Amino acid sequence: MTVVVDSCADVNLETLRRVALEGEGVRLSDRVVGHIAAVHRRFQDHVESHADGFIYMVTAGAGPDAKSHYSLEQARERRRRRQPFLGLSFGGDSLPQYVSRATIFAGISMLVSGHSATHPARAQAIVEMLDRELPRLPTRGLVAAGELMSNFVLQSRSSATIADEGFSAGTGNGSPASSAMAALAALFARRRLELSEVVFALSIEAIRAPLSHYHPALKELWKDPFAALALDRLGELLDGAAVIRRSTAAPASYRILPRVLGQARRALATLEEVATVALAQGVPNPAFIFEPLPGPEMSDQARQDGESRPEATVSNGSFHNSSVAPAIDSMAASWVEFGAIAQRHAVKLHKGGVSQLPDRLLPPGTDYVTGYSTTYLEYVPNQAVEEMRRLLQPTLLSPAETAASEQDDVAITAPVAFVAEREVSSRLDEVLAVLAVVCSQAIHLTGCSVAPRLETPLELIRELVAPVESRRQLGQECGRLAGAISAAIEHGGAELSDLAATKIGT
Repeated sequence: MTVVVDSCADVNLETLRRVALEGEGVRLSDRVVGHIAAVHRRFQDHVESHADGFIYMVTAGAGPDAKSHYSLEQARERRRRRQPFLGLSFGGDSLPQYVSRATIFAGISMLVSGHSATHPARAQAIVEMLDRELPRLPTRGLVAAGELMSNFVLQSRSSATIADEGFSAGTGNGSPASSAMAALAALFARRRLELSEVVFALSIEAIRAPLSHYHPALKELWKDPFAALALDRLGELLDGAAVIRRSTAAPASYRILPRVLGQARRALATLEEVATVALAQGVPNPAFIFEPLPGPEMSDQARQDGESRPEATVSNGSFHNSSVAPAIDSMAASWVEFGAIAQRHAVKLHKGGVSQLPDRLLPPGTDYVTGYSTTYLEYVPNQAVEEMRRLLQPTLLSPAETAASEQDDVAITAPVAFVAEREVSSRLDEVLAVLAVVCSQAIHLTGCSVAPRLETPLELIRELVAPVESRRQLGQECGRLAGAISAAIEHGGAELSDLAATKIGT
């Protein structure tokens, strides 16, 4: 399949998923190509009529050279020479190919909007980059004033010259990498949240927590729409669960689950909103502001009002999206809380006096020397949980001077937050794997059934880590389960919440 882009609205979370994660191609509609061409021609006239003025990256230099003025002939020569930099960045593992694809796709909205005044052949060449393998971005070395460092890597194989190409405004000089990182974090976060809810529901079943802890009447009492969503989700997963439960309240870590899950859903909603807005903005630096043309980018209100505004090329801060990092950080904070709750559940399930299950989940008549169980496995998540907490530092603007340039004095923050959230979430997958195995062991030991919606997830968990009945390398098996969970989140489908559409061992 191919994603056809007819307006900025076509660059969204769903189409980015298809292009970045499913590998689909992209095509600009004929109407959009005509719109891009018309704006490009208009921009050439604008430049000619303002040759003595300040047009950032045209009659003026870029970055530290912005104070210099160039004639149009000098500007053309500088464009022909292009930037002397290719890939400068390095450090850490390379980010997956889908990050590069998402970044190129996110930048298409700047072409479609017309505000970059890009030549249509240049726009087509950028779109066609998605037809081949792209350079992979490094984990580090991407933080600068704007996204020039990622551009140096991704544009290293772009076409050098295009016949009859005139001036453009800010082609590529926006924040597509930040937009892509927000979008990818949001896509994976929804999957990880839904998978986490499955594991926590299994934990509720393992300890036989009273279902009244998740009573639907709490939705009205709490008046929190996101906690209500969490209650609904737990209600779906626990529908048909055994009526006979423990007679006393479950530990607080079970009773607060709807609140913690609700906060994660709030963070996810914010992250999805930030990503959606960022993808559709289509504003580079500088941005060519023009009287709306009839076409896909002209708003209904503009048509009705006969809106008119003077042309201008506006130097602006579109290269710095300050909303992405806080939104990703908030999502990572929920992962840290999930890790703390999951680790607490793994401990409580092994404490017979609390869980009302056999102590240490050992078979009757045995102890931790003579019997086989998941006891001591609860130690394993401790380091991951502590590392998650250390990684969860707020991503703030750096007070340091970022480069030897008086102009480029504030660095972007999205790459730092994105990489940190990936590290945090991978550790959460390890903690969830341990809890899933402990829940499986508890349910196996008691011989109890689980709610119908949880039967398939339980079977899939046991395909990788069977209930413990002998001496085994349990850590290796749990490690494979954690890896399979991470892989399922990155490559899973719409039914990932059931752990059914994608077998987590494949």
